[in-house]
Amino acid sequence: MLESLSCECETVKQQQKMQLEQLEMQLNRSHRQEVNGLKTKLEKLKVELDEARLSEKQLKQKLDQQEEVVAHKSEELRLMSEQRMLNSMSSEVLALQVELTEMESVKAALKEEVDELQYKQEQLECFNTSLMHQVDRLKEEKEEREKEAVSYYNALEKARIENQDLQVQLGHALQQALDPNSKGNSLFAEVEDRRVAMERQLNLMKVKYQSMKKQNAFTREQMNKMKV
Repeated sequence: MLESLSCECETVKQQQKMQLEQLEMQLNRSHRQEVNGLKTKLEKLKVELDEARLSEKQLKQKLDQQEEVVAHKSEELRLMSEQRMLNSMSSEVLALQVELTEMESVKAALKEEVDELQYKQEQLECFNTSLMHQVDRLKEEKEEREKEAVSYYNALEKARIENQDLQVQLGHALQQALDPNSKGNSLFAEVEDRRVAMERQLNLMKVKYQSMKKQNAFTREQMNKMKV
């Protein structure tokens, strides 16, 4: 009976230790999830800030272009008024001025197109930076899931070893139960209850381990998609 009580005390200690480890893992996991959520919000705010800056820059560029167009139109009107006043101007000079005006218009259109392409390039760079941040965050989540899977696997192995120990104790209890002079019937029932409890805990750890494997595979697939 003293050996049985010692084994029972040691089993209770191990169960309490396992429960404390599981509670600590859950707390660490919730903390990491909260930190990852804050990181995601921060990255989103950075992307929105970059987009706002790009939009402001584009609006300034368009405003400058509009001012240039207005100035150009004013100059054209002034030239046209001068052309009307100077009817004595030769046709060749007038043709050159018309050609010059057309060239300036083409130049302004090309400049506007170049500015638009530059703005699109900056937008693509901003989007690429955001994707790189997301890839880094997925890598961190993948590493955390792998660590959790390892911890669940270790806990599963520990539960399996404890289950084997309980099987041995159950065998001893069965031998004592076959002895008519032994008082091991209650001990047999106790050991059987502990074995059933440990078997349930072992099945629960197996389910958690399989869930972590699926989550890890999903995270890898998402990271590969982001890389592509």
